[in-house]
Amino acid sequence: MRDDFCERHNIWTAEKLVAQAESQLAVHPQSAYAIATVAAALCSHFKLLTNVFLAQLHAQCPFTIPMYPPPVKVTVTVCSLF
Repeated sequence: MRDDFCERHNIWTAEKLVAQAESQLAVHPQSAYAIATVAAALCSHFKLLTNVFLAQLHAQCPFTIPMYPPPVKVTVTVCSLF
């Protein structure tokens, strides 16, 4: 029962953090660092909140998880003019 409560509470908290950040940053972009500080402090104190918070962020903005394309092998041919 307690695990279910903690899971629901983490989901609710993550949803509220993302919603607050989205609405606040639309009006006052300079508050991003303050909101990030609160989110980082909560995630460091409540370890289970971190993954839920990142999932909520990714649901709102897919660019939060970087994608690194595989390196492309390039071959160079040198032509001789002589």
